[in-house]
Amino acid sequence: MKENTHYLDHSYLYTDDKVFFSVCGNLHSKEAVFGMPYYFPTKELEEIMDIQINEFNLIRGEKYTKLLTQISRESYPDFIRDNYSDYFYSPSMWEILMKVDRSKIKTAINPRNRATQILNHMTQYYTDENPILYVLRQMEKQNPALLKNVGVGGSGLLRDDFLSADNDLDLIFYKRSTVASAKEFSVVMRNTDTRFTGLEGDKLTKYVELKAKQLGGTTDSVYHLAKGRWDILYIDDLKLDFSFVNGSISVPFTSYEGQHPQEQVKIKAKVIGVSDSYFIPTILDIDNDNIQKVVITKRGYICLFGLNQMVEITGMKYNIQETKTNIILIDEFNGGNIAPV
Repeated sequence: MKENTHYLDHSYLYTDDKVFFSVCGNLHSKEAVFGMPYYFPTKELEEIMDIQINEFNLIRGEKYTKLLTQISRESYPDFIRDNYSDYFYSPSMWEILMKVDRSKIKTAINPRNRATQILNHMTQYYTDENPILYVLRQMEKQNPALLKNVGVGGSGLLRDDFLSADNDLDLIFYKRSTVASAKEFSVVMRNTDTRFTGLEGDKLTKYVELKAKQLGGTTDSVYHLAKGRWDILYIDDLKLDFSFVNGSISVPFTSYEGQHPQEQVKIKAKVIGVSDSYFIPTILDIDNDNIQKVVITKRGYICLFGLNQMVEITGMKYNIQETKTNIILIDEFNGGNIAPV
């Protein structure tokens, strides 16, 4: 494909290796696109790993498996380096980040195109039984502008049966301005439509237990963070995960190259800015004399921390010359953590 082709965040790229590569961010180099090789032919993984795999999706009539259902995130960079070296990138500040050369890309699968495909289906079939159609129909009624900026990500973008969903559905909202609109949609649906529920009851209890282990905080402190979290919504038994794309970001992933940590630090601080906390990487402004921001490249932290929240942060300190900012990095590999106090 042409070098100047723009690939949308959360798109999938189908490569000449028959790999589906998940795009991360909107700023890439002339030679490569950044993200993660994500879905691999099931048979190929079975041969490499010498195992039998029972978890797969049918994509274009073939069995595909998400690699991270078979290995840990910590072992992911080594696996890619050892078995798919053409995709290896892994900068020191974001070790799980990989790349694909533009010359290897055969086709792109766009989340917004999949949403359009579903919407076209919605105009033909008016049954409310299908939860995916029902969600988009309610969004169309409440906020047509929001619907125009939504995409469908994750396995829902690739599955042959695009109106089916096993356990969850990833809704991708493009443009920074959609954060407030998506929050309003979530709150209104929970309050006015009995088919929608939020993170509550047994679902909240299990979520708090999981996050307490991940964050290292007490269950009480995590409960206060998670209660009322609006970016997780349920319709019937289908979980809706909201993700957001920051179209105004101006720092390319190549800025992560060649960065070296100064030291590991542990501090307590108050969160004083959350405008960039809805995206990947998740960024929090903090009140500290020497460190201005927390940058989190781990997934699962968006929309979690609010203004004036006191947090305890452990991570590697970096000085980013390009922005003249001191940050604490929390990633998959260097023992970093952030927890409510």
